[in-house]
Amino acid sequence: MNVSGKVRRTLGVMAVVAVIAVALSVMSVLSRPTAGCGCSNYPDLTSAARTADRFAELIRARDSSGVWALLTEDAQTRYGDPVRFRPVLERLAVADGQAVGGWHFVSDRYAAEIPNSVVLTRYTGSQRSFAVIMVHTWRDRPEANRVDPEPAGRTVRVTGGDTGTLRVVGVGPSERAWFVLVNPVGEARELMPGRPGEDGRPLTVPDDARSGPALLAVAVRSATGWSVAAVPLVLDAGGGDAGG
Repeated sequence: MNVSGKVRRTLGVMAVVAVIAVALSVMSVLSRPTAGCGCSNYPDLTSAARTADRFAELIRARDSSGVWALLTEDAQTRYGDPVRFRPVLERLAVADGQAVGGWHFVSDRYAAEIPNSVVLTRYTGSQRSFAVIMVHTWRDRPEANRVDPEPAGRTVRVTGGDTGTLRVVGVGPSERAWFVLVNPVGEARELMPGRPGEDGRPLTVPDDARSGPALLAVAVRSATGWSVAAVPLVLDAGGGDAGG
């Protein structure tokens, strides 16, 4: 995943607190990578992308029963029943009409569970509006795939300095975590975290990604399950406040 942009050397100080408030917006997944290895328990990303496409079609059609059938058991329990889900469906459909760009895979290499969980994110109409979904995939059983349009949220704080390094506070040292930086034109790049310290997990932002607005998507797998966050940032070369 590559983010094109003009190189600017200084990243202004930022402090952003994000508590995920997800409004789903679904349309075709533009990038459809294949599974990362031949392992039988590795996430099937092609299947996940197709499931997101199907979910998108049902959202646009406001097909309440079809969308309900594709929800994970956890999501169905959270929403209650198809009748109480209808206002949520309407909200998701409105967000779909404001979508910008395509989906980006956030966590795509976690193979320690069945079904596999794949997190995707995208912008939904502005630099501060975003969606995060989770697709549960079964290798060789795509008909069993399910979607959670509003997975559990995670509160994180992101700070950055003039060295091009972000620090993410709110992810434990023993938790598995993935980080993807997305710009408003739909380009994305995975950021590999360094060794966690008391001041958070360091993420080095490439030179060609250190300019203007961006979205940092975070997916965390802990002992209690998955949680996600999407933090809007402004990577400012002027040395001023870069928080969103």
